[in-house]
Amino acid sequence: MLNVIRLLVFSIIISPLLPLWADQGIPDVRIGVLAFRGHQQTMTRWQPMADYLNHYIPDVNFQIVPLNLQQVRKATAAEEIDFVLTNPGNYVLLEQEYGISRITTLKRHWKGHEYSHFGAVIFTRRDNSDIKELKDVKGHSLMVVNDHAFGGFQMAWREFKDAGVDPFKDLDEIIFNGFPQDNIVHSVLSGEADVGTVRTGLLENMALDGKIELDKIHVLGSRNIEGFQFQLSTRLYPEWPLAKLKHTPDTLASLLVVALLSAPESAFSVSDSDWMSWTIPLDYSDVHELMMDLKIGPYLPHGSHSISELVRTYAYWILVVLAVLLGLAMITIYVLQVNRRLIYTQQVLRDQITERIGIQEKLNEHQSFLEQRVEERTQSLAKLNSALQHSEETLRELNRVVSVFPAPLEDKIRALIELGRKHFGFSAASMYCKNDEGISLMMRVGDVAGAAGGGLPVGISESEFDDMLQNDDIMLAERSFSMDGTTAGNTDWKSCVAVKVVVEGRPFGFLCLADDKDVTRNLGEVDRDILQLITDWLGMEFARKQASDREQQHLSDLAHVTRLSTMGEMASGLAHELNQPLTAIANYLRGCLRRIANGNLEPSELEAIMLQTVNESERAAEIIRRMRAFVNKEDPHHESVEINDLIKRVSGFMRSEMEKESIGLQLLLADDLPTLIVDAIQIEQVLLNLIRNAIDAVRAPWQGSREIKIFSRLNGDDMIHVEVMDSGCGLPEGEEQQIFDPFFTTKEEGMGMGLSISRTIIEAHGGAMYTDASGKNTIFGIALPQSAREN
Repeated sequence: MLNVIRLLVFSIIISPLLPLWADQGIPDVRIGVLAFRGHQQTMTRWQPMADYLNHYIPDVNFQIVPLNLQQVRKATAAEEIDFVLTNPGNYVLLEQEYGISRITTLKRHWKGHEYSHFGAVIFTRRDNSDIKELKDVKGHSLMVVNDHAFGGFQMAWREFKDAGVDPFKDLDEIIFNGFPQDNIVHSVLSGEADVGTVRTGLLENMALDGKIELDKIHVLGSRNIEGFQFQLSTRLYPEWPLAKLKHTPDTLASLLVVALLSAPESAFSVSDSDWMSWTIPLDYSDVHELMMDLKIGPYLPHGSHSISELVRTYAYWILVVLAVLLGLAMITIYVLQVNRRLIYTQQVLRDQITERIGIQEKLNEHQSFLEQRVEERTQSLAKLNSALQHSEETLRELNRVVSVFPAPLEDKIRALIELGRKHFGFSAASMYCKNDEGISLMMRVGDVAGAAGGGLPVGISESEFDDMLQNDDIMLAERSFSMDGTTAGNTDWKSCVAVKVVVEGRPFGFLCLADDKDVTRNLGEVDRDILQLITDWLGMEFARKQASDREQQHLSDLAHVTRLSTMGEMASGLAHELNQPLTAIANYLRGCLRRIANGNLEPSELEAIMLQTVNESERAAEIIRRMRAFVNKEDPHHESVEINDLIKRVSGFMRSEMEKESIGLQLLLADDLPTLIVDAIQIEQVLLNLIRNAIDAVRAPWQGSREIKIFSRLNGDDMIHVEVMDSGCGLPEGEEQQIFDPFFTTKEEGMGMGLSISRTIIEAHGGAMYTDASGKNTIFGIALPQSAREN
């Protein structure tokens, strides 16, 4: 009898709406459903609803479309669906971004109980003795759907936050599993994850289907709420809403709502113990409180919307929804009364029709008012769109500037400062920093000719600047100055915006945008974000420069230590080379003394002896100068050099040691090689290390030929190659790739740092280092680009 009454009421309500819907000419209606348990489960659960609607609403073909979270968003944006059934968190986001409107809320019936709210359950294995409470999850892994899932993560996130646990900092790992949520339960029980979270009712349904055993699960932060039969770890939130998209006709939405609210109990049955029904749209303020608490969704820190703005924006739809809700409420009351007082049915319907007519008349009265407000809103949006386009152009230019690599640091910093000045229309922009000598001006762009020297902007004292720099609460400050006129040759700045630049977590200085006009710009949130983004990139560029300086200093120190070690190893050979001119000087002077004592020394002979003595002393001095230049610790210095000169100079160092070991040396150097701009000392260090390694390779106990050849040439790839080839025993098999690793050595007393440091030096010059042991001889080579001449 009750179903007959429902059908009668439904027929009376939709009869005047069918002609309106028929005029729309849209036979197919797509209902997007969030498939949190997978495609098959979604179709099994919701296809009965589509079948019911197709039966009771003629000439319309309702279709169920299972979607994941990303697909729901894309389908809504593209208007590929007409209605969407999703979780409350996703609904709030879609409502904000795409203006969807909820028209009814899901009510679930399970084993004789009905639920219009749901929550999430946080669980682990019962045999996991390390996790008993929510706070125990620190240091363990958590499996969720993804960071946008409402029941699959965000509900649990709020409870973790209240328990003092930050999921993104305190957990060992957050595993994003996606849909279906059943996989999360299986993964926790199998040990792939320590803790998992799913929506309420899923564990009980899986146990009812025989997929899991509930006694193997331990629920964390368990809550007991009267009348709620499922395992629960979180607060309760309204069930899933069914919402219509902006393009969906109101008449179709009204038909669907009336059909769902009038449906019999068996219409959407999943099983004898699990079925669904629908109720009027619930209040979703609890969902907004969660997002506000977590600062997600509409409550992200970068922007917010006031209630008045929302009312102005969606005034028309608010009135429509209120009218629909009021009508649905009265229909519900009427349906409840019809069981007892069927005689009053016709009168109640007439009252509702009269009320709908009154609402329509009121909407007509306000139509002109709404049209005016829409026009005002359109103009406001046009201004906002223009500002956003300007911001978009600035962001594109910012991306272009920071993407240029490599680029000189000063050029990149100048481009970033100029970008900020142009975007906000200031006359000049300056970068100030704090160092040991006080506040100094690093760079200024814009009205440089009229800028007042290198000091701070007029109106800001050095102490005030320093206080702002050390104040953690000040990131951006706006300042207006009194109009004192201008001084000779200088510009009197009337207003200034100062933005703090932070380098590696410490205040570094301020980017000051100044203007010679007394104008208040009232920077908005987007403008402040862009300005802060520019200073963040400036901070990263300064940090990259500081890191590069530290790395270069470390390499210089390490190279200096290696040169000292090399000189220590070469001490015997250098002493022999230095001893030759000193012995010659001593012999010349002794012979001179003997001939003076014998009285047979002519002045011309004395002059010749003195000249030979001077030549030998200059030879010894030159040896000492080369040694001092090689071992001195100096800052990297690039100069113009001939690579062949460096080869000859370094081979001269080693010639006495090679002669002592009976090792032959051939210099096969190409003529007319380009001049390079390099650090001569560092390149000499690399060459010396390669020659010394070649000497070690051919000396005893090697019984073969002892010969070293050094080649230089210009390859077709515009790279200048220098190769040292020895006739020694070669590299052990399989060690060609390890030979450049730090601390790897084939010598008994070697440190294993020579080739590693040499490769670092060559790569710092834009070149490469290589070895070739495939032939009869072993070759170690370096390649330097010709472009190094312009660096």
